[in-house]
Amino acid sequence: MNHAEDFNNMNDHQLLAELLTYERKDSRRNRIAAFANILLIVVLLVALITLLPKTLALIDHMEASLEELDTLAKQANDVIGEANSLADEAGRMMSDVDSLASDAGVFISNANKVLEENTEAVTNTVQRLNEVDFEGLNEAIENLNDAIRPLSEFARMFR
Repeated sequence: MNHAEDFNNMNDHQLLAELLTYERKDSRRNRIAAFANILLIVVLLVALITLLPKTLALIDHMEASLEELDTLAKQANDVIGEANSLADEAGRMMSDVDSLASDAGVFISNANKVLEENTEAVTNTVQRLNEVDFEGLNEAIENLNDAIRPLSEFARMFR
């Protein structure tokens, strides 16, 4: 209210002078604000001009990286599929190996059984072969040879 009473006590000339003073102060503040706004706009434009190409390059690089990552993910998926196929094949092979091992076990068991069953017969045969008089057999063969030789010579004459 002090200012209102001061304005009431002033004449027109004083009011105009006061108004002119406020107007100059207001104009000066407006110019400073305008200058600050222009400066801010210039700084933002410089930042935009400086950063925009880098930002676009970064975005392009990110897109290329994402494409490569997608390709790698597809390749990894293919490798995982192949690994699963190999694991399945290995499982089938292990099953075949188990079957072969089982068959080999049966074969060995049967071979042992045959050996056990025939061990006595082989032992008897070896004992009988040891009992054979090979010297006497050789002598008998020589005697037979001596006896057949004249017959052989006689049969040659008729040929």
